[in-house]
Amino acid sequence: MNLLVTGTIQGSGENMRVTANVDDVSDGRRLWSGVFTGASQSLLTVEDEMYAKIVTAIGSGTPNEGTGSSTQHPTENIEAYDLYLRGREMMRNEQNTKEIETALQLYEEALKKDSRFALAYAGIADASLGMYGNKKERF
Repeated sequence: MNLLVTGTIQGSGENMRVTANVDDVSDGRRLWSGVFTGASQSLLTVEDEMYAKIVTAIGSGTPNEGTGSSTQHPTENIEAYDLYLRGREMMRNEQNTKEIETALQLYEEALKKDSRFALAYAGIADASLGMYGNKKERF
């Protein structure tokens, strides 16, 4: 079985709607589809709910087995998480100096919201390496 999870997010703020699908690409069959709603501030809760439903739908055991919904989030601060994701998006682009600087700023802002957010530190390291690759200068 080869599974593909896809989805869309519509709306923003208080009216976020996430549609998720799980397809078995080996036989072209949709195994599951679900719609989740909530405010963007509850994004991590929506992610947990989606995870639990998808694990149940594909029959991989209960959500609490292995890396289930009981695992800790990288941060509980939704603003820090949003800043981190925006930084990652900047790093997915062609990574010119301006985009890398913007990503660095976003990661630093995320750390101001949650100083224990390890992924933001990793983002800074990644962006710093990208900056070095672009400029070949010492920091």
